[in-house]
Amino acid sequence: MVSVSDGSLDFEKHLTLVVKEVNSPPEFDMESTRVTLHEELQYTDEYTAGEFNADHMLYSGPFFSSISPGTFHEENQHLRFGARSVSNMGLVACVEVVCNETFTPGVGCHSYPGLALPWVGEFAACNGTASLRVWATPSRYGDEVVEIILMDDGPMQPSAVSPYGWLGAVPNNNFSRLLTINMIRFRLATSKVQVFEDSNCVSLPAFAALLSHAECCEALRHL
Repeated sequence: MVSVSDGSLDFEKHLTLVVKEVNSPPEFDMESTRVTLHEELQYTDEYTAGEFNADHMLYSGPFFSSISPGTFHEENQHLRFGARSVSNMGLVACVEVVCNETFTPGVGCHSYPGLALPWVGEFAACNGTASLRVWATPSRYGDEVVEIILMDDGPMQPSAVSPYGWLGAVPNNNFSRLLTINMIRFRLATSKVQVFEDSNCVSLPAFAALLSHAECCEALRHL
């Protein structure tokens, strides 16, 4: 209630104050907006749908940094990552982001009720960094763009009525960035190729021990 008086007359007016909680969106950085992988890293065998385990994992390593639940006293919020393909779908079988390397591989390779995401992890406390895990579809090559989405769980305490008014419900916030995953068939052992005139020999340093032509070995000794 607000009162105004001139000493003789008074005027009063009731004022309702609504206090809304603040929930700023989470944020994160990536080492790069593009990652290039090839099957020789850790992946050799095909797998059936749903077998997203460590044996079939193509890539796993630290990739995300500066992870924050928000800037307005939101350090107690829990976070979870989700992912979805936005182009060239089918190249990647699963993209998982985990805040703790001890999390079981594949736990974030399933959809979650109510979310239009094929790969979603569980809420957890992130201490500033997270790792990227990738499972690829066998014998598929090219670029696939994946949206990496970070979600918070909103205020830790439920909204309630306070002496100052109604504390309304605060929605969860999301933050996303795009990551291009490039799958290649092979990786060159060297960027330099030596070709000798008047010879059938082509020498690559990685395969020098396999050369059997005498003229090749003789030429290499004089380099």
